[in-house]
Amino acid sequence: LVFLAAGTSIPDALGSIAVAKQGEGDMAVANALGSNVFDILMGLGLPWLLYAIIFGEPLTFQATMYDMFQHEVLLLVVVLF
Repeated sequence: LVFLAAGTSIPDALGSIAVAKQGEGDMAVANALGSNVFDILMGLGLPWLLYAIIFGEPLTFQATMYDMFQHEVLLLVVVLF
């Protein structure tokens, strides 16, 4: 799994480096963020959608409000720093 993750991230990193060297820094950042957002949406959203369509029931998650708050704070920290 680690090799698969590296194999999909390295081309994105090289693409970002190439456009950054051409002076397109904002395009490099957009490439880095956009590819990760796409990977997450397709990697999580598509299997969940297929599961709901095939089995006819939605996926449910058991989490308390405290758990959700912890995850939101962690996500905010990661994004800001």
